[in-house]
Amino acid sequence: MITQTVEIIWNNRNKQHYLSKNYIFTKIGDTFSVSVFDLPNNSTINVKAKCDYCGDETPPEFTYGDYYRQALSSPVKTYACNKPKCNFKKRFDMASYRQQRGELNEKNPFYFHFEENVMKLLKSYLNENGNLHQMKNKTKGNRILNIFQRHQEFDIIEMAIRLGYEEQDLRNNPLLGLSRKEMNSEHRQNEQFEEVKAAILEFMEEHKRFPTYEEACMLKGMNTAKLDKLGGIHAVRQRMGINDSTYLIDDRGWPNKSSYEWMVAQFLIHNNVPYKREQRPFINNGHRSDFTFYTEEGLTIHLELWGYDETSGGIVAEEYVEKKARKMELYKEHEKEIQLVSLKRSMFERATYDQIQSELKRILGPILKMKLKELEQEVMIPPTMLSNEQLLEEFLKYSIDGKTTPLFWDLTNNLRVAILKRFKSYEVFLKQNNFQPNKESTNVPIEYLFEACEACINEDGSLLNLKSYLERNKNRFKGFISKARNNGGFFNVKLSFFSNCVEKGITIFEDDQMFLIGVAQKKITNITRQNEEQRLFAIDILEKLGVDYQTIHFRHFNLRFTDEEVREIRNCKKKGVTYAELTKKFNASSSTIKEVLHGPTYSHIV
Repeated sequence: MITQTVEIIWNNRNKQHYLSKNYIFTKIGDTFSVSVFDLPNNSTINVKAKCDYCGDETPPEFTYGDYYRQALSSPVKTYACNKPKCNFKKRFDMASYRQQRGELNEKNPFYFHFEENVMKLLKSYLNENGNLHQMKNKTKGNRILNIFQRHQEFDIIEMAIRLGYEEQDLRNNPLLGLSRKEMNSEHRQNEQFEEVKAAILEFMEEHKRFPTYEEACMLKGMNTAKLDKLGGIHAVRQRMGINDSTYLIDDRGWPNKSSYEWMVAQFLIHNNVPYKREQRPFINNGHRSDFTFYTEEGLTIHLELWGYDETSGGIVAEEYVEKKARKMELYKEHEKEIQLVSLKRSMFERATYDQIQSELKRILGPILKMKLKELEQEVMIPPTMLSNEQLLEEFLKYSIDGKTTPLFWDLTNNLRVAILKRFKSYEVFLKQNNFQPNKESTNVPIEYLFEACEACINEDGSLLNLKSYLERNKNRFKGFISKARNNGGFFNVKLSFFSNCVEKGITIFEDDQMFLIGVAQKKITNITRQNEEQRLFAIDILEKLGVDYQTIHFRHFNLRFTDEEVREIRNCKKKGVTYAELTKKFNASSSTIKEVLHGPTYSHIV
């Protein structure tokens, strides 16, 4: 609580209350100071407080009654603001409190976040079945395996041994296979990876696509334990190097970002459903939906394929959930204009391809029956699948007379990627096909980099970590880091992009506005070459946005730790490591550590 005392006027209604709190009465109409915690529980007097999870201050209209209901009347005595991340942490603290009192049950959220509850379930299964054989073929056993898959901080073999299960039985168990020590050995993991890789490659040779989790588990010599110990189907795919769009290009030539998108696209294509991709549901906003349908009656339907939810772990998942919440709020605001259809990632994870197609038919059945507008659906032939002669033929379409070299950036993205993959560089491609390089052919216009900026905002929520975003998406934005440097560096690219957003009326979110404020106040210390021209550029953008940068107190965003280090810091804190120990271990100030744990904070100066 920031507000400590408030001024109250004696009147007949409050007299008895404050006398009971040992305040000395003077006369009706007199003003006196009262401790905020002596106010009535339903008081409507405005107060200021900070969120116990992120440090943000309450809105101006926040009352003591609000604080009492949300914090003081709560068993955990903490206040959480409206951010999804903070609400999630408050709910977890409530679950911890109920767990300690023995009030949490399986129907409650977070029940299986606690080791003792998982142990209890596994013990019950062992008492009923006597062993862990063929768990996957039993309803309760399969449920337990799913819980261990979601909560990989728990080890089923270690727990079984602690419950008295013989290690020799584990060794001979056809499902679990080996003891924990052997299963975790580097040699055994490499050996298992090669087994899994061979089985998946055989499947891909036959079906021309990557298998789903369920399909992979059914392959010869495969089981859930093998996949889960290697990090799951997505980790296996990444380790196999199958990260580009080669295996995710649908029959219309669109390079999908995930196998889930690819399956939805294939379903729509083969059911002759007209649709568009990556459309903007909201005016003046950078959000895009996955699929869009237009009815003849004028109704617009957007389909969203959601990735993570509140139960997913990790920093990326937390950020995704926050972004999803913002997007859902916008959909609710525009529910009279547009209709939303949601698909969850979970429906794709534990099913065969045929089961997924059947489920899509059930969910999207109403859309199939609608009269949809016919749209021009140009079928793209992926350049990666063309021969060298066909690739040259496609390239010549961009030459004015068949002799003049087109600019590299005038080619489509798919065509550029295919040329770079096959010939290493545009210059090599031109030379082998007897074209003279155009002096401007490799100069990238800064507007082209806006594509990466827009993708970064859509997926990360801001441009704060544009460089790390490009590093994580090297296949999609190959060479963009050097191209950004050639255009004055990431600093200039960001400023140019924000200026472009202002001109087109596209929303600049709070985190990015704070970056601009830091530039305007000369407080972005990690930018060593900021000049006065760039500062004035930032000020101009803020003034057009109507933001008074001089009245905002700026706090630096934490950019110095990697995702792995952030996870380690947060895990250490959960285990009870003190701030002093964390500052020493990570060689950082306590304020920086708190920023990692709770996020950056900033407020208007009063």
